[in-house]
Amino acid sequence: MTLRHRLAAAVTILALAACSTYDPNAVRPAPSTTTASTQDATPTETPTPTPTFVAPATLTVMPEHGLKAALPTDSLKVTVTGGDLTVFSVATAKGTAVPGKLVDDQWKPDRNFIPHTKFVATATAVNAAGDETTKKVAFSTLTPESNAWYDILYDGQTVGVGMPASIQFATAVQTKQMRAEVERHITVTTTPRTAGSWGWLDNRQLMWRPAKYFKPGTRVAITANLAGIQTGESKWVDHDASGGFTIGDTHVSYVNIATHKMTITRNGKTVKTIPVTTGKAGYITRSGTKVIIERRSAMRMNSTTVDIPANSPDAYSIDVKYALRLTWTGEFVHAAPWSVASQGVRNVSHGCTGMSTANAKWFFDFSRAGDIVQFTGSNRPLLSTDGIGVWTFTYEGWKAQSALAS
Repeated sequence: MTLRHRLAAAVTILALAACSTYDPNAVRPAPSTTTASTQDATPTETPTPTPTFVAPATLTVMPEHGLKAALPTDSLKVTVTGGDLTVFSVATAKGTAVPGKLVDDQWKPDRNFIPHTKFVATATAVNAAGDETTKKVAFSTLTPESNAWYDILYDGQTVGVGMPASIQFATAVQTKQMRAEVERHITVTTTPRTAGSWGWLDNRQLMWRPAKYFKPGTRVAITANLAGIQTGESKWVDHDASGGFTIGDTHVSYVNIATHKMTITRNGKTVKTIPVTTGKAGYITRSGTKVIIERRSAMRMNSTTVDIPANSPDAYSIDVKYALRLTWTGEFVHAAPWSVASQGVRNVSHGCTGMSTANAKWFFDFSRAGDIVQFTGSNRPLLSTDGIGVWTFTYEGWKAQSALAS
């Protein structure tokens, strides 16, 4: 650099210095704390947490006696692991809902399962993450060795004032506990309301009788919710049933065995008196309150059905008309034209009440099942199991025939 150049540079520096003045009170910017490396860095992203795995809830449903042969009385054990149960239902395989209640881990149907039937249980549970798991479990009830058959008698008929509501089983209901369970599942509704009680004549015949004879016009409805009820070893009912009847006029007839006379009343008034013959010595007609069981306009009577051998001098096989059965032991009211001369005079029958054909037809047309025929005058009592024997008991005695009686 030449001297001239050096002088020019010095003059310039002095000029710049002359243009700057120092002010001790001036506000100066704070020194920057940002380093070059910080200014040049890119922003750091927040890391995404790794999701925590939550296992789905697991469900099991099991009848007490297994999936293939559950008993009608079984409950279902419902087990949930890793979650909470939110929905549980049971239906038949055909889709009919089965009502029931879940208490803790036990689901019990409101009534017993029907035997020999397929069902599906549906359960839904939710885990801690809110994920739902649904499981369907199919199961079947056992197939009994035998079905317990029963009938509601006199369904749809107009019957007499002495007719009880009757459930008759084909075979014995074997234990008192089983008979009590049957009673718990049958209801009788009467209109007008009528006091009455269940009782068993024997281990096949369950009857509900009123405290006194029914009032004419009473309607009786019977509902038997018996499907799933056990009546014996590997014997269960597989169906429900319902029925009912209507009560007709009060027909009460009175037979005096000693005087050979029958008096017929309707609603408390005498309408006819008929001469009759009843059982001779060795075949005495039973005294007691009997109920007409059935009406048969014609039938054949054979002595072998009442334990009189075919080779006995007292054997018979004969066609009769206008027969009204009073007992299962062979007592009828019927036409007996062969004994007209003895009717009103002496007793010559094998236990039946005989009358002329004309009188028998009149009485047959007048009568219905359930009418009362009351016999007096012999020392041979009617047994409760001889026929519809509910009126052989006092009302208190009849209530004691219930399997639920204490």
